[in-house]
Amino acid sequence: MNTLGSNMLIGDLLRGAKIIQMHDLTNAVQVASKTGLPVGRVLVMLGLVTTETVHAALQAQSLVRDRLISMDVATKAIGMVASYRIDLERALECLGSLPGREIETNKLGDLLVLAGLITNECLIESLKTSQHLNLPLGRILVLKNILKENVVEAALSAQVLLRDGVIDRKTAVAALKNAKHTHTSIESCLSAAGVDTGNKRQTVRLGELFVLAEIVTEPDLLAAVEIGLNEGTQIGQVLMQFGFINEETLETSLKLQQMVHKHSLSVSQAVQVLRLHLQGVDIPNAIASIAEPEVNPVQAVGLAEVLYLAGLVPQEETEKALAISYASRIPFNTVLLQYNMIKEEALHVATRCMLLMGENLLTAEEAIVALHHCVWSGMELVVVLSKMGWLDKQHKEESQQSLPIILGDTPITYTPAPEFNPTASMW
Repeated sequence: MNTLGSNMLIGDLLRGAKIIQMHDLTNAVQVASKTGLPVGRVLVMLGLVTTETVHAALQAQSLVRDRLISMDVATKAIGMVASYRIDLERALECLGSLPGREIETNKLGDLLVLAGLITNECLIESLKTSQHLNLPLGRILVLKNILKENVVEAALSAQVLLRDGVIDRKTAVAALKNAKHTHTSIESCLSAAGVDTGNKRQTVRLGELFVLAEIVTEPDLLAAVEIGLNEGTQIGQVLMQFGFINEETLETSLKLQQMVHKHSLSVSQAVQVLRLHLQGVDIPNAIASIAEPEVNPVQAVGLAEVLYLAGLVPQEETEKALAISYASRIPFNTVLLQYNMIKEEALHVATRCMLLMGENLLTAEEAIVALHHCVWSGMELVVVLSKMGWLDKQHKEESQQSLPIILGDTPITYTPAPEFNPTASMW
Protein backbone atom coordinates (compact mmCIF):
# COMPACT_ATOMS: atom_id res chain seq x y z
CA MET A 1 0.00 0.00 0.00
CA ASN A 2 1.37 3.41 -0.99
CA THR A 3 1.41 6.00 1.77
CA LEU A 4 2.41 9.63 1.93
CA GLY A 5 6.06 9.99 0.98
CA SER A 6 6.49 6.25 0.31
CA ASN A 7 9.12 4.97 -2.06
CA MET A 8 8.04 4.78 -5.70
CA LEU A 9 9.44 4.76 -9.18
CA ILE A 10 8.16 6.91 -12.00
CA GLY A 11 6.69 3.80 -13.63
CA ASP A 12 4.62 3.06 -10.54
CA LEU A 13 3.17 6.57 -10.59
CA LEU A 14 2.28 6.37 -14.28
CA ARG A 15 0.77 2.93 -13.77
CA GLY A 16 -1.24 4.23 -10.81
CA ALA A 17 -2.63 6.93 -13.10
CA LYS A 18 -3.62 4.13 -15.55
CA ILE A 19 -1.44 5.63 -18.29
CA ILE A 20 0.67 2.48 -18.79
CA GLN A 21 0.17 -1.20 -18.00
CA MET A 22 2.40 -3.49 -15.95
CA HIS A 23 3.82 -5.23 -19.04
CA ASP A 24 4.69 -1.81 -20.52
CA LEU A 25 6.61 -0.93 -17.38
CA THR A 26 8.39 -4.31 -17.34
CA ASN A 27 9.52 -3.89 -20.95
CA ALA A 28 10.69 -0.33 -20.30
CA VAL A 29 12.71 -1.38 -17.24
CA GLN A 30 14.42 -4.12 -19.28
CA VAL A 31 15.34 -1.66 -22.03
CA ALA A 32 16.53 0.87 -19.45
CA SER A 33 18.77 -1.70 -17.75
CA LYS A 34 20.41 -2.61 -21.08
CA THR A 35 20.83 0.94 -22.40
CA GLY A 36 21.44 2.87 -19.17
CA LEU A 37 18.65 5.31 -20.08
CA PRO A 38 16.12 6.53 -17.50
CA VAL A 39 12.84 4.59 -17.51
CA GLY A 40 10.88 7.78 -18.24
CA ARG A 41 12.88 8.44 -21.37
CA VAL A 42 12.44 4.83 -22.53
CA LEU A 43 8.67 5.11 -22.08
CA VAL A 44 8.71 8.22 -24.28
CA MET A 45 10.86 6.50 -26.92
CA LEU A 46 8.45 3.55 -26.97
CA GLY A 47 5.59 5.97 -27.60
CA LEU A 48 3.77 5.04 -24.40
CA VAL A 49 3.78 8.51 -22.85
CA THR A 50 4.65 12.06 -23.86
CA THR A 51 7.63 14.03 -22.61
CA GLU A 52 5.22 16.44 -20.92
CA THR A 53 3.58 13.61 -18.99
CA VAL A 54 6.93 12.25 -17.80
CA HIS A 55 8.00 15.73 -16.72
CA ALA A 56 4.74 16.18 -14.80
CA ALA A 57 5.21 12.77 -13.16
CA LEU A 58 8.69 13.74 -11.97
CA GLN A 59 7.34 16.99 -10.54
CA ALA A 60 4.51 15.12 -8.81
CA GLN A 61 6.93 12.61 -7.29
CA SER A 62 8.98 15.45 -5.86
CA LEU A 63 5.87 17.01 -4.31
CA VAL A 64 4.84 13.69 -2.77
CA ARG A 65 8.33 13.16 -1.40
CA ASP A 66 8.29 16.66 0.13
CA ARG A 67 4.89 15.81 1.68
CA LEU A 68 3.10 18.59 -0.18
CA ILE A 69 0.54 16.34 -1.88
CA SER A 70 -0.65 12.78 -1.31
CA MET A 71 0.02 9.82 -3.60
CA ASP A 72 -3.67 9.70 -4.48
CA VAL A 73 -3.69 13.36 -5.54
CA ALA A 74 -0.50 12.82 -7.54
CA THR A 75 -1.92 9.94 -9.60
CA LYS A 76 -5.16 11.84 -10.28
CA ALA A 77 -3.22 14.93 -11.35
CA ILE A 78 -0.95 12.93 -13.68
CA GLY A 79 -4.03 11.35 -15.25
CA MET A 80 -5.48 14.82 -15.90
CA VAL A 81 -2.19 16.02 -17.41
CA ALA A 82 -2.20 13.10 -19.85
CA SER A 83 -5.91 13.29 -20.70
CA TYR A 84 -6.49 17.04 -20.96
CA ARG A 85 -2.97 18.17 -21.98
CA ILE A 86 -2.68 20.66 -19.13
CA ASP A 87 0.33 21.25 -16.90
CA LEU A 88 0.63 19.79 -13.41
CA GLU A 89 0.02 23.09 -11.66
CA ARG A 90 -3.32 23.51 -13.44
CA ALA A 91 -4.29 19.91 -12.66
CA LEU A 92 -3.52 20.35 -8.96
CA GLU A 93 -5.46 23.62 -8.94
CA CYS A 94 -8.50 21.83 -10.39
CA LEU A 95 -8.19 19.19 -7.66
CA GLY A 96 -7.93 21.88 -5.00
CA SER A 97 -4.50 20.60 -3.99
CA LEU A 98 -2.12 23.23 -5.34
CA PRO A 99 0.68 23.69 -2.73
CA GLY A 100 1.08 27.25 -1.49
CA ARG A 101 3.99 29.21 -2.93
CA GLU A 102 5.26 29.93 0.53
CA ILE A 103 5.82 26.27 1.33
CA GLU A 104 9.47 25.33 1.12
CA THR A 105 10.64 22.16 -0.62
CA ASN A 106 13.85 20.21 -0.29
CA LYS A 107 14.88 20.20 -3.93
CA LEU A 108 18.50 20.32 -5.00
CA GLY A 109 18.02 23.47 -7.09
CA ASP A 110 16.38 25.34 -4.22
CA LEU A 111 19.28 24.57 -1.89
CA LEU A 112 21.88 25.64 -4.44
CA VAL A 113 20.14 28.96 -5.07
CA LEU A 114 19.58 29.69 -1.36
CA ALA A 115 23.25 28.94 -0.66
CA GLY A 116 24.26 31.38 -3.40
CA LEU A 117 26.03 28.70 -5.43
CA ILE A 118 23.97 29.32 -8.57
CA THR A 119 21.56 32.04 -9.65
CA ASN A 120 17.85 31.51 -10.19
CA GLU A 121 18.36 32.22 -13.91
CA CYS A 122 21.06 29.55 -14.05
CA LEU A 123 18.73 27.09 -12.29
CA ILE A 124 15.89 27.71 -14.75
CA GLU A 125 18.18 27.27 -17.75
CA SER A 126 19.78 24.14 -16.32
CA LEU A 127 16.37 22.64 -15.49
CA LYS A 128 15.35 23.11 -19.12
CA THR A 129 18.47 21.27 -20.24
CA SER A 130 17.84 18.60 -17.61
CA GLN A 131 14.30 18.04 -18.84
CA HIS A 132 15.36 18.05 -22.50
CA LEU A 133 18.16 15.49 -22.01
CA ASN A 134 16.37 13.58 -19.24
CA LEU A 135 19.48 13.82 -17.03
CA PRO A 136 19.57 14.81 -13.34
CA LEU A 137 20.10 18.49 -12.54
CA GLY A 138 23.32 17.81 -10.64
CA ARG A 139 24.86 16.02 -13.62
CA ILE A 140 23.91 18.93 -15.91
CA LEU A 141 25.51 21.48 -13.58
CA VAL A 142 28.74 19.46 -13.53
CA LEU A 143 28.78 18.82 -17.29
CA LYS A 144 28.30 22.54 -17.97
CA ASN A 145 31.17 23.36 -15.55
CA ILE A 146 28.85 25.43 -13.39
CA LEU A 147 29.66 23.46 -10.24
CA LYS A 148 32.31 20.96 -9.21
CA GLU A 149 31.31 17.39 -8.39
CA ASN A 150 32.24 17.80 -4.73
CA VAL A 151 29.85 20.77 -4.42
CA VAL A 152 26.98 18.79 -5.95
CA GLU A 153 27.84 15.90 -3.64
CA ALA A 154 27.70 18.22 -0.63
CA ALA A 155 24.31 19.59 -1.74
CA LEU A 156 22.92 16.07 -2.20
CA SER A 157 24.18 15.10 1.26
CA ALA A 158 22.42 18.17 2.68
CA GLN A 159 19.26 17.14 0.86
CA VAL A 160 19.42 13.66 2.40
CA LEU A 161 19.90 15.12 5.89
CA LEU A 162 16.97 17.48 5.31
CA ARG A 163 14.80 14.62 4.10
CA ASP A 164 15.65 12.54 7.15
CA GLY A 165 14.92 15.44 9.52
CA VAL A 166 18.49 15.55 10.85
CA ILE A 167 18.90 19.27 10.07
CA ASP A 168 16.61 22.16 9.13
CA ARG A 169 16.79 24.28 5.98
CA LYS A 170 18.66 27.20 7.59
CA THR A 171 21.36 24.87 8.91
CA ALA A 172 21.64 23.08 5.56
CA VAL A 173 22.13 26.31 3.63
CA ALA A 174 24.75 27.63 6.07
CA ALA A 175 26.68 24.34 6.01
CA LEU A 176 26.53 24.17 2.23
CA LYS A 177 28.01 27.66 1.93
CA ASN A 178 30.77 26.72 4.34
CA ALA A 179 31.49 23.44 2.53
CA LYS A 180 31.92 25.32 -0.75
CA HIS A 181 34.36 27.84 0.74
CA THR A 182 36.38 25.37 2.83
CA HIS A 183 36.41 22.53 0.27
CA THR A 184 35.32 20.04 2.94
CA SER A 185 32.38 17.67 3.29
CA ILE A 186 29.08 18.99 4.56
CA GLU A 187 29.26 16.52 7.46
CA SER A 188 32.55 18.08 8.55
CA CYS A 189 31.03 21.57 8.42
CA LEU A 190 28.01 20.45 10.43
CA SER A 191 30.26 18.74 12.96
CA ALA A 192 32.32 21.93 13.31
CA ALA A 193 29.07 23.80 13.98
CA GLY A 194 28.19 21.34 16.74
CA VAL A 195 25.53 19.44 14.78
CA ASP A 196 25.46 15.68 15.37
CA THR A 197 24.66 13.97 12.06
CA GLY A 198 25.00 10.50 13.52
CA ASN A 199 28.09 9.68 11.45
CA LYS A 200 30.61 9.32 14.26
CA ARG A 201 30.31 5.53 14.34
CA GLN A 202 32.08 3.45 11.77
CA THR A 203 29.89 2.95 8.74
CA VAL A 204 30.03 3.12 4.97
CA ARG A 205 27.44 4.46 2.59
CA LEU A 206 26.12 1.93 0.10
CA GLY A 207 27.06 4.13 -2.85
CA GLU A 208 30.54 4.66 -1.40
CA LEU A 209 30.98 0.89 -1.19
CA PHE A 210 30.03 0.51 -4.87
CA VAL A 211 32.47 3.25 -5.92
CA LEU A 212 35.36 1.79 -3.92
CA ALA A 213 34.62 -1.62 -5.43
CA GLU A 214 34.63 0.04 -8.88
CA ILE A 215 31.07 -1.04 -9.66
CA VAL A 216 29.93 2.51 -10.42
CA THR A 217 31.78 5.77 -11.06
CA GLU A 218 31.44 8.90 -8.93
CA PRO A 219 29.40 10.78 -11.61
CA ASP A 220 27.01 7.83 -12.00
CA LEU A 221 26.61 7.60 -8.24
CA LEU A 222 25.79 11.31 -7.89
CA ALA A 223 23.21 11.01 -10.67
CA ALA A 224 21.67 7.96 -8.98
CA VAL A 225 21.53 9.75 -5.61
CA GLU A 226 19.70 12.70 -7.16
CA ILE A 227 17.25 10.43 -8.99
CA GLY A 228 16.63 8.55 -5.76
CA LEU A 229 15.92 11.77 -3.87
CA ASN A 230 13.56 13.04 -6.57
CA GLU A 231 11.71 9.73 -6.84
CA GLY A 232 11.79 8.81 -3.16
CA THR A 233 13.72 5.64 -4.02
CA GLN A 234 16.60 3.96 -2.21
CA ILE A 235 19.99 4.24 -3.94
CA GLY A 236 20.26 0.47 -4.32
CA GLN A 237 16.95 0.29 -6.18
CA VAL A 238 18.00 3.11 -8.53
CA LEU A 239 21.27 1.36 -9.36
CA MET A 240 19.36 -1.87 -9.99
CA GLN A 241 16.91 -0.01 -12.22
CA PHE A 242 19.75 1.19 -14.44
CA GLY A 243 21.52 -2.16 -14.55
CA PHE A 244 24.62 -1.32 -12.48
CA ILE A 245 23.90 -4.09 -9.98
CA ASN A 246 21.56 -7.03 -9.59
CA GLU A 247 19.48 -8.03 -6.59
CA GLU A 248 22.09 -10.49 -5.29
CA THR A 249 24.82 -7.83 -5.35
CA LEU A 250 22.53 -5.41 -3.53
CA GLU A 251 21.70 -7.93 -0.80
CA THR A 252 25.37 -8.83 -0.36
CA SER A 253 26.38 -5.17 -0.15
CA LEU A 254 23.73 -4.47 2.48
CA LYS A 255 25.07 -7.37 4.57
CA LEU A 256 28.62 -6.05 4.25
CA GLN A 257 27.45 -2.56 5.18
CA GLN A 258 25.90 -3.98 8.34
CA MET A 259 29.11 -5.86 9.16
CA VAL A 260 31.08 -2.62 8.88
CA HIS A 261 28.58 -0.93 11.17
CA LYS A 262 29.04 -3.71 13.74
CA HIS A 263 32.85 -3.49 13.43
CA SER A 264 33.04 -7.04 12.07
CA LEU A 265 34.82 -5.71 8.98
CA SER A 266 36.68 -2.53 8.14
CA VAL A 267 35.62 -0.52 5.09
CA SER A 268 38.61 -1.69 3.07
CA GLN A 269 37.89 -5.32 3.99
CA ALA A 270 34.24 -4.96 2.94
CA VAL A 271 35.42 -3.64 -0.43
CA GLN A 272 37.75 -6.63 -0.84
CA VAL A 273 34.96 -9.07 0.03
CA LEU A 274 32.57 -7.43 -2.43
CA ARG A 275 35.15 -7.61 -5.21
CA LEU A 276 35.75 -11.31 -4.50
CA HIS A 277 32.00 -11.95 -4.40
CA LEU A 278 31.62 -10.38 -7.85
CA GLN A 279 34.20 -12.92 -9.04
CA GLY A 280 32.01 -15.78 -7.82
CA VAL A 281 33.39 -16.31 -4.30
CA ASP A 282 30.74 -16.76 -1.61
CA ILE A 283 30.78 -14.44 1.40
CA PRO A 284 32.20 -16.85 4.05
CA ASN A 285 35.09 -17.89 1.79
CA ALA A 286 35.72 -14.30 0.73
CA ILE A 287 35.94 -13.19 4.35
CA ALA A 288 38.17 -16.14 5.21
CA SER A 289 40.54 -15.31 2.36
CA ILE A 290 41.20 -11.83 3.71
CA ALA A 291 41.39 -12.85 7.37
CA GLU A 292 44.71 -11.84 8.90
CA PRO A 293 47.07 -14.10 10.88
CA GLU A 294 48.72 -13.12 14.16
CA VAL A 295 50.57 -9.86 13.57
CA ASN A 296 53.21 -7.80 15.35
CA PRO A 297 52.39 -4.53 17.17
CA VAL A 298 53.11 -2.36 14.13
CA GLN A 299 50.61 -4.24 11.99
CA ALA A 300 48.09 -4.63 14.81
CA VAL A 301 47.79 -0.95 15.60
CA GLY A 302 48.78 0.45 12.22
CA LEU A 303 49.81 3.87 11.10
CA ALA A 304 46.19 4.80 10.33
CA GLU A 305 45.05 4.10 13.87
CA VAL A 306 47.99 5.94 15.41
CA LEU A 307 47.28 9.06 13.34
CA TYR A 308 43.57 8.88 14.16
CA LEU A 309 43.99 8.24 17.89
CA ALA A 310 46.59 11.01 18.13
CA GLY A 311 44.00 13.40 16.69
CA LEU A 312 46.01 14.19 13.56
CA VAL A 313 43.79 12.73 10.83
CA PRO A 314 40.00 12.16 11.13
CA GLN A 315 38.94 8.53 10.89
CA GLU A 316 36.92 9.21 7.74
CA GLU A 317 40.07 10.55 6.08
CA THR A 318 42.27 7.63 7.18
CA GLU A 319 39.79 5.10 5.80
CA LYS A 320 39.54 7.02 2.54
CA ALA A 321 43.33 7.10 2.25
CA LEU A 322 43.59 3.38 3.03
CA ALA A 323 41.05 2.55 0.32
CA ILE A 324 42.90 4.69 -2.23
CA SER A 325 46.23 3.17 -1.19
CA TYR A 326 44.90 -0.36 -1.52
CA ALA A 327 43.26 0.25 -4.90
CA SER A 328 46.19 2.17 -6.43
CA ARG A 329 49.10 0.41 -4.63
CA ILE A 330 50.41 3.87 -3.71
CA PRO A 331 52.03 3.92 -0.24
CA PHE A 332 49.59 4.99 2.47
CA ASN A 333 51.77 7.88 3.68
CA THR A 334 52.14 9.15 0.09
CA VAL A 335 48.35 9.23 -0.26
CA LEU A 336 48.06 11.21 2.99
CA LEU A 337 50.48 13.83 1.69
CA GLN A 338 49.02 13.98 -1.83
CA TYR A 339 45.55 14.68 -0.45
CA ASN A 340 46.84 17.19 2.13
CA MET A 341 45.47 15.13 5.01
CA ILE A 342 48.54 15.68 7.19
CA LYS A 343 51.68 17.82 7.29
CA GLU A 344 54.90 16.12 6.25
CA GLU A 345 56.62 16.91 9.57
CA ALA A 346 53.87 15.20 11.57
CA LEU A 347 53.94 12.15 9.31
CA HIS A 348 57.73 12.06 9.68
CA VAL A 349 57.39 11.78 13.48
CA ALA A 350 54.59 9.20 13.20
CA THR A 351 56.67 6.84 11.06
CA ARG A 352 59.45 6.96 13.65
CA CYS A 353 56.98 6.13 16.40
CA MET A 354 55.89 3.16 14.31
CA LEU A 355 59.50 1.94 14.06
CA LEU A 356 59.94 2.15 17.84
CA MET A 357 56.71 0.19 18.30
CA GLY A 358 58.04 -2.41 15.87
CA GLU A 359 61.16 -2.74 18.03
CA ASN A 360 58.91 -3.09 21.13
CA LEU A 361 60.53 0.06 22.57
CA LEU A 362 57.20 1.88 22.80
CA THR A 363 53.71 0.66 23.48
CA ALA A 364 50.85 1.85 21.28
CA GLU A 365 49.64 4.20 24.02
CA GLU A 366 53.12 5.69 24.52
CA ALA A 367 53.55 6.22 20.78
CA ILE A 368 50.21 8.02 20.52
CA VAL A 369 50.94 10.29 23.50
CA ALA A 370 54.45 11.07 22.23
CA LEU A 371 53.25 11.82 18.72
CA HIS A 372 50.49 14.11 19.96
CA HIS A 373 52.94 15.94 22.24
CA CYS A 374 55.53 16.40 19.46
CA VAL A 375 53.04 17.82 16.98
CA TRP A 376 51.36 20.27 19.32
CA SER A 377 54.50 21.37 21.23
CA GLY A 378 56.93 21.40 18.31
CA MET A 379 59.50 19.49 20.37
CA GLU A 380 61.84 16.86 18.90
CA LEU A 381 60.64 13.27 19.30
CA VAL A 382 63.80 12.17 21.14
CA VAL A 383 63.37 15.07 23.61
CA VAL A 384 59.76 14.13 24.31
CA LEU A 385 60.65 10.47 24.81
CA SER A 386 63.48 11.39 27.18
CA LYS A 387 61.26 13.74 29.20
CA MET A 388 58.66 11.00 29.49
CA GLY A 389 61.31 8.54 30.68
CA TRP A 390 60.55 6.16 27.83
CA LEU A 391 64.14 6.10 26.59
CA ASP A 392 65.86 4.84 29.75
CA LYS A 393 69.32 3.32 29.82
CA GLN A 394 68.09 -0.16 29.01
CA HIS A 395 66.02 1.10 26.07
CA LYS A 396 68.94 3.13 24.78
CA GLU A 397 71.23 0.09 24.90
CA GLU A 398 68.64 -2.03 23.08
CA SER A 399 67.97 0.65 20.49
CA GLN A 400 71.40 1.75 19.36
CA GLN A 401 70.35 1.09 15.78
CA SER A 402 66.92 2.62 16.21
CA LEU A 403 68.00 5.98 17.67
CA PRO A 404 69.82 7.15 14.50
CA ILE A 405 66.57 6.52 12.64
CA ILE A 406 64.63 8.58 15.18
CA LEU A 407 67.07 11.45 14.91
CA GLY A 408 67.55 11.16 11.14
CA ASP A 409 66.30 13.64 8.61
CA THR A 410 65.26 11.22 5.87
CA PRO A 411 61.49 10.50 5.90
CA ILE A 412 60.66 6.80 6.06
CA THR A 413 58.22 5.35 3.54
CA TYR A 414 55.58 3.22 5.20
CA THR A 415 53.78 0.96 2.72
CA PRO A 416 50.88 -1.11 4.10
CA ALA A 417 50.29 -4.63 2.87
CA PRO A 418 47.13 -5.05 0.74
CA GLU A 419 45.44 -6.78 3.72
CA PHE A 420 46.23 -3.88 6.07
CA ASN A 421 43.40 -3.64 8.57
CA PRO A 422 42.36 -0.34 10.14
CA THR A 423 40.69 -1.09 13.45
CA ALA A 424 37.88 1.44 13.48
CA SER A 425 35.54 2.63 16.16
CA MET A 426 32.82 5.77 12.65
CA TRP A 427 30.06 8.54 6.85
